[in-house]
Amino acid sequence: MKKSRLILLWSLMAFLAIALAAQQNEPVRVDDNAQEKKLIKRVEPVYPDNARHIPVSGPVILEVVVNEKGEVIDAKIVKGGNPLIQKPVRNAVMQWRYAPYYVDGKPVPVKFRVTVPVMKT
Repeated sequence: MKKSRLILLWSLMAFLAIALAAQQNEPVRVDDNAQEKKLIKRVEPVYPDNARHIPVSGPVILEVVVNEKGEVIDAKIVKGGNPLIQKPVRNAVMQWRYAPYYVDGKPVPVKFRVTVPVMKT
């Protein structure tokens, strides 16, 4: 098969998978970077006082599910950070809001990954 046909076939399959997930009201996997542009409210984590004395390296990565209204309904830690800072990061992300994601003119729930840099205070 020619490369252009393979690309067309892959694109069609991806579109059908998104449409099927949207019909079943399951979260649609979307591009992390594209969803970042839809962020309309960001709340920064509030770290406990004793977090200042722990070594912190790298960001915290979360798997996030957003409903049809753009509200974060689930956020699971995937990787990163000391457990002492993971909870404040998750609590902050749960308060974030996004512009709704539309498929065929209807808002649908989505899932994607968020990377939150950890700031020492």
